[in-house]
Amino acid sequence: MTTATGTSRAAEATGGTLGGADPFHGCRESGLSGLLYWMYGRGLARNWCLRFARRTEGGRFTSRTRRRILRDFEGIEVGAYSYGNGLRPGVCPRGVSVGRYVSIAHGVKFFLRNHPMDRLSTHPYFFNRRLGVAPRDVEEVGTLRIEHDAWIGENVIVTPGCSRIGIGAVVGAGSVVTRDVEDFAIVAGNPAKLIRHRFDEATRQAVLESRWWERSIEELRASLEVVMDKASERTVREAFGSALERAS
Repeated sequence: MTTATGTSRAAEATGGTLGGADPFHGCRESGLSGLLYWMYGRGLARNWCLRFARRTEGGRFTSRTRRRILRDFEGIEVGAYSYGNGLRPGVCPRGVSVGRYVSIAHGVKFFLRNHPMDRLSTHPYFFNRRLGVAPRDVEEVGTLRIEHDAWIGENVIVTPGCSRIGIGAVVGAGSVVTRDVEDFAIVAGNPAKLIRHRFDEATRQAVLESRWWERSIEELRASLEVVMDKASERTVREAFGSALERAS
């Protein structure tokens, strides 16, 4: 049996890098969740565990067990409804956190550490202690936070110079991102540069205050026409007024 779990567990509500709200709010959990989690933690049929969790918990948008596994065993945090072929072990590096409602296209690559260019050699033998030669890491591994409702196009490369892709940001296909991306910015190119912002400043502020992404898809059905229509400060404030009042 699969159930939607709207109420957060205490550990999930306070842990992780995505803030106080439960990042998995709205996800589903099957009756075999505990077994799958246990098996994965002991290295048993790991790929099967991930596939089975996805298949029995509503798919890639809503599997809670898959998200718990990625967070607790792989160091990758993925919020509810976010998806992307690269959000899996062996492809996505530890230290990446992804908010809710994020869209990541095929071929996207995240790099959290560069080769040193001011040392005698650029080879990883001399900066990565895990290879057994260097006594310490010379180049630190960074982190990357992809905020809620961001959209990253196909074959984008995110380099260690970028540690944050903002809320509602859009990264054009084939771009090379070398620095942080602002909330609601549309960037593209190599290196990626600002094209424009999606909304005017007043609308951007209203959307940020609404925190609509914290709601489950079921909770958003009442405001579906607003979400599907062109955004404006007026429509956002009318649809999410109670949240805006709490924010102020």
